[in-house]
Amino acid sequence: MQGEGDVMERTHDYLLALGRVLMSGLFVWGGYGKLMAASATTQSFTEVGVPLPGLMVWVATLVELVGGIMLLVGFKTQWVAGVLAIWTLITGFAVHLVAGVSAADGKRCSATLRRSEIRVAVAVPRTTASIHRCASAASRSPGV
Repeated sequence: MQGEGDVMERTHDYLLALGRVLMSGLFVWGGYGKLMAASATTQSFTEVGVPLPGLMVWVATLVELVGGIMLLVGFKTQWVAGVLAIWTLITGFAVHLVAGVSAADGKRCSATLRRSEIRVAVAVPRTTASIHRCASAASRSPGV
């Protein structure tokens, strides 16, 4: 008969794996989107004032794709999660906050981003989802 501790340990392992899959999916999806629309992403980076936008598209793509895949397969997960958390903070404040302010509903996006970026150490998936939602709103608004 299995003890309660064994069941809890297995559940914990499954939840960690599920969390890695879900979190990595957000980064892989973002990196893949940048890879498939590199010129549009470069244009967006230019519009929000990212320095060296042509280069930064490839840096962002590399960080998100490689980091997401490393997280997915479980390679150096704590290190990768730390790098992705820092990446999320940097891009959230330096790029997505600017794009969110420019969006038609920029006040909502800006407030969402500020709250989400503060929580990044606790919930990277929520932060990334907020960033992508606001970035999508910014890219759809005319005049951005």
